[in-house]
Amino acid sequence: MRLGRLSATMAFGMALLASGCANVQEIDKTDEALVEKVLTPAVGETAKGTIGDTLIEQKHVFYAPGIKLRQSYETEWIRNGGTRAFPFSFEAGTELKRISTHNGVSIYSGPAKGGLIGLSPMIVGNYGIGVRDDGAVAYVQLAKGVIEETPGRSVKFDKTQVVDETSDSVKREFIYSGRTGDALYFTYREFLRDMARPAFTQNVTYNVKDGPIVGFKKLRLEVQKATNTEITYRLLSGF
Repeated sequence: MRLGRLSATMAFGMALLASGCANVQEIDKTDEALVEKVLTPAVGETAKGTIGDTLIEQKHVFYAPGIKLRQSYETEWIRNGGTRAFPFSFEAGTELKRISTHNGVSIYSGPAKGGLIGLSPMIVGNYGIGVRDDGAVAYVQLAKGVIEETPGRSVKFDKTQVVDETSDSVKREFIYSGRTGDALYFTYREFLRDMARPAFTQNVTYNVKDGPIVGFKKLRLEVQKATNTEITYRLLSGF
């Protein structure tokens, strides 16, 4: 009997997400994340490394507008039949990323407890709430749609910037591979979402007789001293 009740609950939940019942409304638009370029070391800085070390690392970090909840919040939306269905909650301190707007109200999404996710490990993802600037919670977000929240509910929050881990962040590395005679060896690697892309891994060689400046793409560094195991260099520009 318990399995039967769970199956019925799951069936209703999936139908709710897949159909337009319970006044599910499509979300208006999706926000674009802001991008910050992080370069290590900084341009003009002198640094040292040993063989195998990443000499230069440059990555793009994506941020999206968000809120940090000052208090916990549990949804209390009502489906058409008048029965409370699949409530979920956010803990105090949870950061929610703005994923869209609906009727001028920002929709914020993040890790939640309960709801359909709490019923089955097969259902994964985040839930969200539509919050006005004064803290009034106007909508509950499920999958790609929203439902009107019970009127009169609110939550306290602070606005913030949330790291958007779903964006196609790119990281580039320049690694020291040693020296033989006048030849300096380096390896360039490029990552997408922290996963190495073999097509973007390249070994390069430079002859110190040609001068102290090493370049790859837009990267420029000045080699001040180099042995087979160590290198001292100054970064002139990033990738």
